[in-house]
Amino acid sequence: MAESGGPPVGLVLGSALEPERLTRAAQLGEQRGFSELWVPEDYFFTGGISGATAALASTGSIPVGLGIVSAMVRHPAVLAMELATMSRMFPGRIMPGVGLGVPGWLRQMGLYPKSQLTAMRECITSVRELVGGGELTRE
Repeated sequence: MAESGGPPVGLVLGSALEPERLTRAAQLGEQRGFSELWVPEDYFFTGGISGATAALASTGSIPVGLGIVSAMVRHPAVLAMELATMSRMFPGRIMPGVGLGVPGWLRQMGLYPKSQLTAMRECITSVRELVGGGELTRE
């Protein structure tokens, strides 16, 4: 772990962890000297944004990664709004992870894109522009 002089080690607070236990697990991770916490967004299991916010609120300084939020499930404007809010509440502590998502889950939700690369590019570009204070006018 980071305090021991070794390489940084993160702790994943997985989707099998009940939401009621997440804050205590986050606190223990910080107390035990982990370098960072990661909260997944596993669709049909747990919400990553609410989980990451709870972890941030219950700890003092440890960075919290959000990973990975689906570029297909979260609209870029909503994702940018959530990330900007979290960043203002907990400056320098949120590490957003955005990916395509689990293909089977995306198909189950009817959200599998025609082009994975295009979907990722559009989402990341839009989120960056909006978080940076820009305005989007494209579809």
